[in-house]
Amino acid sequence: MSSFYRPTLNPYTGEYEIALWLDNYFGHHHYGVIFTNGDVVDPDKIKLTTRELTLVLPEENLQIQQIERPSPIKEIEKFCDDLKSKLIAKFEKGAKEHGDGWRDVNFTKEIGEEIKDIINYHCMFKALNKEKNEI
Repeated sequence: MSSFYRPTLNPYTGEYEIALWLDNYFGHHHYGVIFTNGDVVDPDKIKLTTRELTLVLPEENLQIQQIERPSPIKEIEKFCDDLKSKLIAKFEKGAKEHGDGWRDVNFTKEIGEEIKDIINYHCMFKALNKEKNEI
């Protein structure tokens, strides 16, 4: 058993009130019904009339606003595509700048440094845009 609230006709006032039906008030699993004015009734001794509880909410509270957000997968795919394009462009630029000695370049180190720069710039760009949108 449990305690709950239910519209109940107060036998002393003749008015419906939201009354607390409190479990174990008069003993084990023996409810006590407590009205808002403090009246307490034993439903085993006085028959009480109840109603189902119906809540009526203003229509504007029932509207659900759905916010379109880009899928994180799409953002990651776009980021990786942009990263790939930037790395290819950097590689081609580096090959032109280094001329015939481009094979002597430590590509692992160069690519690692470029990836770090691109990720840092990406994160800074997102942070700056977020700050602009919050102002």
